[in-house]
Amino acid sequence: MILLCYDGSADAQAAIDQAGLLMAGSEATVLVIWETILETMTRHGSLGIGMIGPYGDDRAADDAIKQAAVQTAVAGVARAAAAGLVAQPRVVNRDDDIAAMILAEAAKQAKDVLSAL
Repeated sequence: MILLCYDGSADAQAAIDQAGLLMAGSEATVLVIWETILETMTRHGSLGIGMIGPYGDDRAADDAIKQAAVQTAVAGVARAAAAGLVAQPRVVNRDDDIAAMILAEAAKQAKDVLSAL
């Protein structure tokens, strides 16, 4: 099982393409990590009034951000399939450091693979 961290960037696209070249036919998970509008604004120090934008409230903004993350994951899965991988999407909300979340997802995947044996 391959864990592909994906954000839609050119580098992430190239990584999927290379994984397909190296491990065609392998199972893969395309991981997209998203964060709420409050998390984003807090991390960037942008807690001013009017920062929510056209959505009007945090929930609507968060829904739009999550939907964009789902679309990114779906695009990553399509790219992985085109590269010869058997991929599934995984979209998670950021609740920790990005690196820690990636490692936790990798550990979870390893556990799932081992339990299937």
